Amino acid sequence: ALVLVAVAVAVAVAAIIIASPARPVYAHAALVRSNPANGEKVVRPPVRVILNFSEPIERRLTKIEVFGKDKERVDDGKIEFNDKDGTFASIGLKDLNPGLYLVQFDNVSTVDGHTWRGVFQFIVLNPDGTVPAGAEFDPEATAGATTSLLPKPVDAALKWIALLALAVAAGAAFWVRAVAKPAAAFLDDDNYDNALAASERWLVNLGHILLPASFLAMAALVLLTVSRFETGTTLGTYLVSIRTGQHRLVFALSVALALAGCDLLYLASGRRLRAAGTLLMLAASLLGLLTFSLTSHGGVGTGAFWAVVADFVHLLASAVWLGALAMLVPFLRWTRRALAAPERFLYMANVFDRFSVVAALSVIAVLATGVFNGLAQI
Repeated sequence: ALVLVAVAVAVAVAAIIIASPARPVYAHAALVRSNPANGEKVVRPPVRVILNFSEPIERRLTKIEVFGKDKERVDDGKIEFNDKDGTFASIGLKDLNPGLYLVQFDNVSTVDGHTWRGVFQFIVLNPDGTVPAGAEFDPEATAGATTSLLPKPVDAALKWIALLALAVAAGAAFWVRAVAKPAAAFLDDDNYDNALAASERWLVNLGHILLPASFLAMAALVLLTVSRFETGTTLGTYLVSIRTGQHRLVFALSVALALAGCDLLYLASGRRLRAAGTLLMLAASLLGLLTFSLTSHGGVGTGAFWAVVADFVHLLASAVWLGALAMLVPFLRWTRRALAAPERFLYMANVFDRFSVVAALSVIAVLATGVFNGLAQI
């Protein structure tokens, strides 16, 4: 019943957003329209080429070039933007003679950092309105895009490693704080300390594997992204001045901070310091997950705030579920070996009671936010 109620609420909220005016949400900053248009024949030579994209674009990473039939540049190299419209870009042109012209552009979306490369053509007609000799559109250069809608497999793999590793680490830290520790409260001091130390030891081992993997995957993704830019943008500029680069830098720093929390948990001897290490690991991991939601496609257009919130809740619920699953196996092995039968059964019952509540809430959150995001972005 709770699941049905949650899904119904998500559908209702999504319906409200869908009913309100909204522009389409595309993958990447795709070309929506241009002037001259793709395949257009104009009598009066244009003085500028104007492009409008589906998402705001990074100015430093935008490149527009216009070529004549002999591959000579006919633009003036001066790209202009509109402070009130982040999807707008234009470039000035030299005096154009009648003939065929090709526009080639590269951009990077400020929303998710995806690159988009495209081409289109237009023809300047003779003064009498006839088509200049030899001015024929090339079918292979009028598709409007030369970039796949889907990310490259290596990019997707690196992104998933970075996200999944951090999510499992965050969920494991939550499991220690919200499940294992309070479930052991009835044990005597020695068994309580042993149970808590065991769960913290599992968390440390898991963190020392997953967090470096997450950091290295994100670092590789950043280097790969910068190497593909057509504008000569440096790594430093990307991390400091470009929105997606800034978020990826925050992600990497968050993972490093979570690893510091993991080290504190490993090195500290007092309960308070160990608790501080666990909380630092959890908080830093959540900050890293937030950067993923902020650079999702839900972060653009009408209802962006709620879409980002829903996406973040979806990640949190998934992280809690995955982290708990990762911690259950060592938990079961330890309880069978370290606790006597009465205490073992009671401790396992406490843990599974708490885990059942966490799991149920996680499933409800995943279903509700999944339906919400799906309906809101279709």
